[in-house]
Amino acid sequence: MPEISKPEKKPRLTERLIWTGGVLILYLILGYVDLYGIPTQTADPLRQMRVIIGGARGSLAELGIGPIVTGGLILQLLAGTGFISYDQGLAEDRELFAASNKTFELLFTILMAGLYAFGGSYGSLSLAVEAVIFGQLLLAGILIMMMDELLQKGWGIGSGISLFILAGVAREMTWSMFSPIPMSDGFADGAVIAALEAAFSGKMTLDMVFIRQPDPNLPTLSGLVVTLVLLAAVVYLENVKIQIPVSSSRARGFSGNYPIKLLFVSTLPIILAAAVFSNLTLLAYFVQNNQQLASIGFMNVTLGDVIGKVNATSGRPLSGLVLYTSSPRNLQETLASPVRSVVYMLILVSFCVIFSVLWVYTAGMDARSIAQQLVDAGAVVPGFRASHKPLELMISDYLGTVTVLGGAIVGLLAGTGDMLGAFGSGTGLLLSVGIVYSMYEDIAKEQIMQLYPTLGRILPGIA
Repeated sequence: MPEISKPEKKPRLTERLIWTGGVLILYLILGYVDLYGIPTQTADPLRQMRVIIGGARGSLAELGIGPIVTGGLILQLLAGTGFISYDQGLAEDRELFAASNKTFELLFTILMAGLYAFGGSYGSLSLAVEAVIFGQLLLAGILIMMMDELLQKGWGIGSGISLFILAGVAREMTWSMFSPIPMSDGFADGAVIAALEAAFSGKMTLDMVFIRQPDPNLPTLSGLVVTLVLLAAVVYLENVKIQIPVSSSRARGFSGNYPIKLLFVSTLPIILAAAVFSNLTLLAYFVQNNQQLASIGFMNVTLGDVIGKVNATSGRPLSGLVLYTSSPRNLQETLASPVRSVVYMLILVSFCVIFSVLWVYTAGMDARSIAQQLVDAGAVVPGFRASHKPLELMISDYLGTVTVLGGAIVGLLAGTGDMLGAFGSGTGLLLSVGIVYSMYEDIAKEQIMQLYPTLGRILPGIA
């Protein structure tokens, strides 16, 4: 397997920032290089999810982070359901898990490149041209895998997944507010520029604040308000936490707090849910372009009917599962399809809760693992014996609640923002705030460890 080796000596923060910036620039370049051999593209079936899965339609970065997220998801599900045994405390198991994860990522890169190239996503092409497109997508997908691993191995900050999502959300938000390109209503694409143009020309109306006609998908001032409110809500919820007081049995007089956040699993559940929904949309495209596959069924119900159909021109979902796992694009569409909106929200919240629980138990974030880490680090909670079981019982009282509640809140916020037309999508905003917080905490922790190197050995993870 291709692999990025860890740095022999941990790079300084400045060097890691340079590596992170270089990876981001390379990824953005891939998104601007068109695939050789494809015709002019008119629709993107994954347009709504591009902020999350990354990439750009018809470019070398077409696959985005989809294969990475999907591969990790499948492996986490196998471990979470007990299909494979995995003990995070064993070095051999960790190595096997990491190798298996990369294998799944590579397999899904091959599979998704094949679906795009040979599944009719780019129209009717010759087999030779499809093979050339497949090769381009495969090589670019492997390069993106390596860039993600480069950051995770310690050369940069965070992960490629987080970095690419954050860049996509920032670009989408900036474009939605300040794009000067004229649109069908006679005003600029960006909501702020359009509002100023309408105000100075005396054409500002109340309807324009909420829905711009004839294209209701254009950014509006109401979408800007939703964006700001959602950002404030997510920032507040990111700071809601329970502080468990701890002290060190190894360093006399040292005490601190172990925080259990309300959004304990952060934004991972929504990333995993988005990966499932995007793959379902891609599968719907493949099935409807293959009549033999679409006609497979039982009792007058075919595979094509169950998965659903997508408009080949606009990329809009039309029926089946793909319709109810795709968010309405704006306020008008949400109000016009109340049943679809409610079903979508229920599915999204359910997936987020399920993935939240699975991730806690497969990523070593459950009460037992946390208690063991604290005991191994010599941490004790005042009033409790310095042993594993009492700590586990105390932590589990909080952890079960925040795992389920946090997953549900993440799904509700993301779905609400998506349906009300938030800039960068509700899911994207949620992810960007979580990613920024995570990067900030990593940088702050690293600076503290440079000043007080013994602190990390005494009480890791304690604020």
